[in-house]
Amino acid sequence: MARGSILNDGGRQPSYFWVIASLGLLLSLAQAPALNSVLSVFVKPMGEELGWTRGTISGVATLGAIASGLLGLVAGPLMDRRGMRLLTVFGVLVLGVSLAGLSQVNEVWSFYALHSLARVGAIGIVGVAVTVAVSNWFIKSRGRVMGLAFLGNRLGGAVFPIVALYLIVYQGWRFAWLTLGALVALLAVPSFLYLRRRPEDIGLLPDGLATREGVGQPSGGQGGGEKGAEPNWTLRSAVKTPTLWLLALASSQAYLVMGSLNLHQVPYMTDVGIPATLAVGALTVTALSSGGGGFLWGMLAERIHVRYALAGAFVLEAFSMILLILVRTPTYAYGYAVLGGMAIGGTISLSGIVWAEYFGRNSVGAIQGLILPMQMFANASGPFVSGWAYDLTGEYTRVFTAFAVACILAALFALLARPRKIPTGVVQAMT
Repeated sequence: MARGSILNDGGRQPSYFWVIASLGLLLSLAQAPALNSVLSVFVKPMGEELGWTRGTISGVATLGAIASGLLGLVAGPLMDRRGMRLLTVFGVLVLGVSLAGLSQVNEVWSFYALHSLARVGAIGIVGVAVTVAVSNWFIKSRGRVMGLAFLGNRLGGAVFPIVALYLIVYQGWRFAWLTLGALVALLAVPSFLYLRRRPEDIGLLPDGLATREGVGQPSGGQGGGEKGAEPNWTLRSAVKTPTLWLLALASSQAYLVMGSLNLHQVPYMTDVGIPATLAVGALTVTALSSGGGGFLWGMLAERIHVRYALAGAFVLEAFSMILLILVRTPTYAYGYAVLGGMAIGGTISLSGIVWAEYFGRNSVGAIQGLILPMQMFANASGPFVSGWAYDLTGEYTRVFTAFAVACILAALFALLARPRKIPTGVVQAMT
């Protein structure tokens, strides 16, 4: 598309915006092979061949989550200042090469090093890039596009474990890692060709608008700045507001619950009498429902303020945790899978939207990078807390009840996170 062509037709030219939305979905999909749901398929075959315990293999998730969170402190500000294309391509290649490298591991240290690098590429770079790209390219339709982007992650969580299992059965776990790495690395090509930091860099405007009419207002019509203008905070000013930290606490709760359930949902269901095949099926339904839920909650956030949507998603998540505690039959298991998936998908996608909605596009990468360590620490802590609670009590009821209470508190934090007026003298010029 020629530079500035969108400005000459007096209307919309949405083609490049679909490219960015599609790239968000593909990049989100590329993250999935580095996540716990795929790793869980490799635990038994790798343990049997290499003589590693399940605890040894599972421990890599904690190290990778912490490392990826710390890298976000650097990656986010770089994307704000220098753009995201080359850094995102680098992240995709690191992710793909590291996954492929896992096909050659024989020692625990090399497994931890390579899988942690894969997580760093997936979450610390690619995940931040998805949030920053969607936030920069979309304002009015930001909610639904963010939901669409995170749909890729959830689809990957449902599909890649099946692909990995098929490859393991017929070709072995080493070939499975090599294939997953190659598939992910291929996504570096469209990212290099088409990904751009923001529409203004190539003569376009957010949402495909040909004029600035309607550009200044975030989705939901209630941004963090003055009425009718997109909020545009500096990172230094944003961190001084209680609003940012209330949102950080709320969004971290979503990652805490997701990290725990990814690992403990199937063991819990089998403990209460659900057949293993049905329990695994419920996990797949949870992932698919999460993708659809993220899209639906994102659309809702375009019509009401994002904090109300986020609070509603947390209340639904609390209800789903109670439903999970009551699971004793397949009907309850799959009922939970649908509602719980919708809730988790909503809290995750809305947690990606809030930073641009409240603080604007110029510092969204830096703010996301600042908050990412908190989210990843929560994500890494969830499985450990649930496992420790089970070892101590012999059941999951108490820890799941605690998660339900924490979700209600997160909903309260979201409601308390009222938009603040931009302090005089800190508004940045849009570039």
